[in-house]
Amino acid sequence: MAIWRCKNIHQHVNGTAPIGRVIENSAALSRTFSVIDANNAIVPNLFSAESAQRSYLLSGSPAYLQQYHESVDKTRTALSHLRELTSNEESARLTNELEDMLNSRLSSLEMGITMYDKHTLEEYVQLMKDGVGIELMKKVSQNRDAIDTLERH
Repeated sequence: MAIWRCKNIHQHVNGTAPIGRVIENSAALSRTFSVIDANNAIVPNLFSAESAQRSYLLSGSPAYLQQYHESVDKTRTALSHLRELTSNEESARLTNELEDMLNSRLSSLEMGITMYDKHTLEEYVQLMKDGVGIELMKKVSQNRDAIDTLERH
């Protein structure tokens, strides 16, 4: 028994097979946390875009419009980073769905800005009352949770 332990310790110290598995596991774990970080960056940036858009619609201040565009860029960058990290079919499918939802939501936000600038905001207010944005955000959050769950298992 002691000889086997010595041999096993010798393998670990000399970097044979077990250390290779440790390195593979470490790389997989690192990728998992990168996916989760990229995934978790999307929703806060989208919330920031929504908040900046709403502030612009209420105030007309160009500073909020600038913040809106910066938040949209950060949202798209986070999605692009998530896509780069996707390594299996289910994650890719969920990421594609997420991209479709984000594009819908961002288009809706952009439409509100366009309507505000053209002084036709009443139509957009009706869309907001219909709850389209709330439903999209629920779906985005559910998708984000599904990606996190998939990556954690």
